[in-house]
Amino acid sequence: MSRLLPSIFFALAAVTLPAVAATAVSGDLDRARKLYEQTDYQGVLDVLGRAPNKSAEAWCLLGQARFMMGENKRAVEMFEKSIALDPQNSEYVHWLGRAYGRQAESANFFSAP
Repeated sequence: MSRLLPSIFFALAAVTLPAVAATAVSGDLDRARKLYEQTDYQGVLDVLGRAPNKSAEAWCLLGQARFMMGENKRAVEMFEKSIALDPQNSEYVHWLGRAYGRQAESANFFSAP
């Protein structure tokens, strides 16, 4: 019986831990959305930046925060990651286009082409 307890514990942990991790990531995403709505873009970066496995939605929200902070090059990188995870989402492509446009607006004569 004592040999059976560790295997039961590990089986429960294998089922429970991914669900807890998914809930924590979902909670971080909800908190980050609220911070974005309050224009606390650095707060969004703080909350989602430490998340280990980011979803496409998390990458997009990080990109939106970077975009609003004027960090267009970093925003482009994050939108590209969100599109790589979910290429059918038109919202992510729209934000990527906005970031490219903002980069083009601020480009100098030599880097514009």
